[in-house]
Amino acid sequence: MMRIGVFFGGQSREREISFSGARTFFESIDTTLFEPVPIFVDSHGNFILLDERFLKETDIRSFYPPKTTTEGVLKGFNIYVESIKVLTDEQLSLMASKIGHLIRPTDFKKYFDFGFILLHGPYGEDGSLQGLLEWYNIPYSGSGILGSAMGIDKYIQKQFLTMMSLDPGRHKAILKKDYLRSDKKLLFESLKKDVGFPFVVKAPYQGSSIGVSIVKQDDLEVFKRSMNKALFSVSIAKDMWQGLNQQEKEQYVRDLIDLDKGIGLPVIFSDESLLAGDLGEVICYRPYELIQKLDDYFSYAEQSATLTSFDSEELVLFEAFLKGKEFSCGVIQDEHGKPVALPPTEIISHTAEGFDYNAKYKPGGSSKKIPIGISVKHIEEIQAICRRAFVDFKYNVCVRIDGFFTEDNKIVLIDTNTVPGMSPTSLIFRQAAEIGLNATQFLTYIIRTSLAERVKTGKKPYHLLAQLRNLDVRIQNMAERNRLKPKSAIIMTGFNKDKNSILETARRIYTNLCTSRDLQPIVLLMSDSQMTELYTLPISYLLKPTLSDVIDALKQPLHPAIAETIEKASNITQKYAPDFNPLPQQVTYFHLQGKIKAVYLVGETKAPSVEKLKALLQNDHTLCKEYML
Repeated sequence: MMRIGVFFGGQSREREISFSGARTFFESIDTTLFEPVPIFVDSHGNFILLDERFLKETDIRSFYPPKTTTEGVLKGFNIYVESIKVLTDEQLSLMASKIGHLIRPTDFKKYFDFGFILLHGPYGEDGSLQGLLEWYNIPYSGSGILGSAMGIDKYIQKQFLTMMSLDPGRHKAILKKDYLRSDKKLLFESLKKDVGFPFVVKAPYQGSSIGVSIVKQDDLEVFKRSMNKALFSVSIAKDMWQGLNQQEKEQYVRDLIDLDKGIGLPVIFSDESLLAGDLGEVICYRPYELIQKLDDYFSYAEQSATLTSFDSEELVLFEAFLKGKEFSCGVIQDEHGKPVALPPTEIISHTAEGFDYNAKYKPGGSSKKIPIGISVKHIEEIQAICRRAFVDFKYNVCVRIDGFFTEDNKIVLIDTNTVPGMSPTSLIFRQAAEIGLNATQFLTYIIRTSLAERVKTGKKPYHLLAQLRNLDVRIQNMAERNRLKPKSAIIMTGFNKDKNSILETARRIYTNLCTSRDLQPIVLLMSDSQMTELYTLPISYLLKPTLSDVIDALKQPLHPAIAETIEKASNITQKYAPDFNPLPQQVTYFHLQGKIKAVYLVGETKAPSVEKLKALLQNDHTLCKEYML
């Protein structure tokens, strides 16, 4: 069995998103093929073989640094380990021993055969970890070193799009050092002329829309705040700080050091006044240290305090604000290495700042529509451009390309994610579901395809080919076993369209059963109270946003763009999901009789039709579990 080292956490601002993806991976991976090994990467870049029970924690700060090592110092603050100023080897080993144990890259092969990279942003998505794994001859998931380096840099992508005669949109960039000594008003005016107004301000090496804002007001102060956000800097006015009580100061700093709200710790305090003989920059590592510094500073200074993240950006990117439909299009490779563009998803933001961090990850921040609501011809144009970018940028295996279809029918690519997010209903999982792959099958696809791509590098190819042949045999044997597995049915009784917890519960049960060695799950929906409308559902329906969307789509024809994508991906689907049917099929209970070993009823289990179904199951001696919501 292939051992999969799952790398997550990391040094970037997206470490919590990475942690969420790791939980999904462990819930979804096929343990008949693979043995997952959790490799937690802390924010100093250390590798810790994690005790798997810590994957159940809500976030990284809940377990690391361990509370026993920070008691009496932080007084109620949750921090990341970079807030501990100096760590000796002994201290680091002690901390790691509370959650697992430290491992060195030289020992990686003792623990795993393949690295699955779930690190986002710098140090994980930029070629750094990919290069480290190649040095130690360990195959890994996703794009190689070159494609990863290209994918992380939004600015260089625009230069290459121009060389490819593709539209990168109007844009401009400025170095941090040049901005700091610039005339801010003149810069603002030149940007409005060169890029257009409104315009977008971005931190070009971050993902998840971190450090992104839209300047919509013709106001110099608004522009400066957007620049601070992109540079992970903040200006604190004296009257604001001194107007807070101690509890409010603590909450302000708590928000400030939260990576999805603020700039994090440690911070550089730019002190341009004389204080106790010190002049210049002071680094604050801990929350109370920062509070004390601000109190001391405002006891004599009148000007605002400037705090800048220790990991600030050195370049800021400006883009024209685009009007139209925002999309995200996954691109994967078929069995012959040919790129296949999945159906592009339309992103409909419900926040004033567009598809920012909150829109991506906070409930109700955005909604998604597959495929994007434009003509089939234009959908095909998006897919063709994304396939071309995949090839020309030297991407591999699986990427997600974001862009805009503008009001004047232009296609503008704005960013690539070479390590797409992997939450349970993430964009890439939903798009893969349109060609029939559930999360378990898609992870198997990524591992197998990545291994085939690593063979092409010519580094120890004999060893990699042996791994690939062995895995192919195991996948084929698994497909045979799955055909012989008894089926378990998840039946949603969705009479009340508002009970979306029905859909969430059905997804959770389905994911658990997909990794089962004993049962193969199928999903059904009973959409009326008379048990006359019972439908088997493809996986794409289970990943729709709401139960209402599922019911509304039951009798809709297959979208032509999705039908065409399914055809182009047929050799992928046939290998990993041979029983895939893209449309719901209406059945009766008698179609299922004798074929189902277990039934999971989810929803309104006391309705007369459901009671009738339970009686039939009991007569057939079928195991039945109820999830009444």
